Amino acid sequence: MPYKDIEESRRMGREYQNKFRNSEYGKEKVRLYRLKKKYNVTEEEYENMLIAQENKCAICLDEFTSNSRHIQVDHCHNTKEVRGILCGTCNRGLGQFKDNPDLLKKAAAYLEKV
Repeated sequence: MPYKDIEESRRMGREYQNKFRNSEYGKEKVRLYRLKKKYNVTEEEYENMLIAQENKCAICLDEFTSNSRHIQVDHCHNTKEVRGILCGTCNRGLGQFKDNPDLLKKAAAYLEKV
């Protein structure tokens, strides 16, 4: 079906993309694409990591539930190597400390003496 102009074509394309991304099928496809593209992790590798971690955050050990939206793949920003799967809170915490073990140790020492 030809469109009257390029703007109409773009609008229709955006509409289709939004519909796709908001569908359950589309969300899953986007998730799997990002796993592979960003972390070079297949769905099977991701599932194996979850099983190895007993479906829990590798740091705080909170269990992931079926409606957990903030399950995140943790990776080294220098080497891009995947370290594990974390909850959003723990992943952001590592980021706030710049993935620096020395800063995390100092923070732990600070908390223990207070």
